[in-house]
Amino acid sequence: MILTFLISVLIFNFISCSNKKINFDDTRSYSDKITNDILISINDLDYNGFIKNFDENMKEISSNETEFLNLVMPIKGAIGTYEDGSLEFVQGKKNKDFTSIIYKAKFSNEVEPVNISISFDEKNHKVSGLYFNSPKIKELYSK
Repeated sequence: MILTFLISVLIFNFISCSNKKINFDDTRSYSDKITNDILISINDLDYNGFIKNFDENMKEISSNETEFLNLVMPIKGAIGTYEDGSLEFVQGKKNKDFTSIIYKAKFSNEVEPVNISISFDEKNHKVSGLYFNSPKIKELYSK
């Protein structure tokens, strides 16, 4: 009987721990602003604002203003400009040193919300990944 009780307690603890909802408030205390700033910098074609919070690997991907324009102009041409204030948290995922946050936001040329996935290094709060997904972006890159 005692053994059954102990096993039941262990199973209950295991199930309750595995189903805990992770709180992303700490990450969102900086990620919401950084993500919004990146989207505004794309609207304004502001290279320095765009890379301001990138880690070194991300800065290498867009190491100068020409590369920045080559990266963002097709996306901006497809989905238009970000509608400031429309950024909405969808979900987050944590692993060892990184947290990925998924947002959705409205853009002027896209009927459906655009999904934005942004990853942060938890140690220094720098952007280590940035991805956009929408029907028009899928169409753009399927050509």
